Amino acid sequence: KRGRYFDSCQINERGLMSAEEAYQDLKKYFISNGKYVDASWASFKEKTMEKMLLKKKRNLAYLPSLLMDILCGYGEKPYRVILSSAAIISVYAFLFLALNSVTYAQSSSYKLAIGDYIYYSIVTFTTVGYGDFVPRPSSLFRLLAASEAFVGAFMIGLFIFTLARRYSAR
Repeated sequence: KRGRYFDSCQINERGLMSAEEAYQDLKKYFISNGKYVDASWASFKEKTMEKMLLKKKRNLAYLPSLLMDILCGYGEKPYRVILSSAAIISVYAFLFLALNSVTYAQSSSYKLAIGDYIYYSIVTFTTVGYGDFVPRPSSLFRLLAASEAFVGAFMIGLFIFTLARRYSAR
């Protein structure tokens, strides 16, 4: 809940540019008064208006803005990073399964279950790499695993950034 100010105030978001400026002013006001949760909300709304302006202008910068909105709510919503990471891990696990791109390092006759693919995807995403499951000896499969490790490292960094931004005094 935002407090009494929001009960009596509404910002007309049809005027995207003026709404963006209003949210920016609200953010500054909240920061100057130590209301950091409210400042986070205003910052998210400001970036949302900016994204809508880019979309309206058909600016290609809309796509990275949309991606940042989905992945982390412009650095204001850490739970989105967790949900995005879970989705990425699931997609990679499905790809590994569909391509039959993983093998058990100790025995090539071992039949992998879906849980093994999910485990392999998590271990690859977090860049732990225990070595019990490895990509089959193909450049494509190794590149797929490497791409998940790269995305995982990025998402872990994004999560830390989002937590710091969300919960620190600005």
